[in-house]
Amino acid sequence: MTWQSIIDEHGEAIFRVAYRLLGSVHDAEDVSQEVLLEAFRMPEFPDASLLKRVAALRSIDRLRKRVATEPLADDISQRELQSVEKAVENQESVNLLREAISRLPRQQARCFWLRYVEGLSNQQIAAAEAISESTVSTALCKARQSLRRIFVRQTGGYA
Repeated sequence: MTWQSIIDEHGEAIFRVAYRLLGSVHDAEDVSQEVLLEAFRMPEFPDASLLKRVAALRSIDRLRKRVATEPLADDISQRELQSVEKAVENQESVNLLREAISRLPRQQARCFWLRYVEGLSNQQIAAAEAISESTVSTALCKARQSLRRIFVRQTGGYA
């Protein structure tokens, strides 16, 4: 299998997984490259679902390390500023969710991601993660409870 054939076959799906979680093209490209390079070096090339799972895990790891923010430009009109403020509020909500997911234990984060972002059923998650459906249900329940507690703390009690 050539590098180009790997990118053509799996690159877009891996990028989408990383981008959905990270919200940054640059970070998603970095994660995609890491995952594809790791897969290319394996003696036996993994299937697409495993590659997506690895991309989600690498993205969660990257979220845990993320700290930087970008300043807004000074020359913005009032109308543009209001539009930017709405976008920032929405992005802040997304960032709160991403950061909250990064605080979850690994299995809970993976199950939550696969269920609510990738749209997999509990049965599909169980098969992908090699765990029982009851373990998936328990992990999802604990993840939702933990996220609720995290949001209450982050928003001052308005979750």
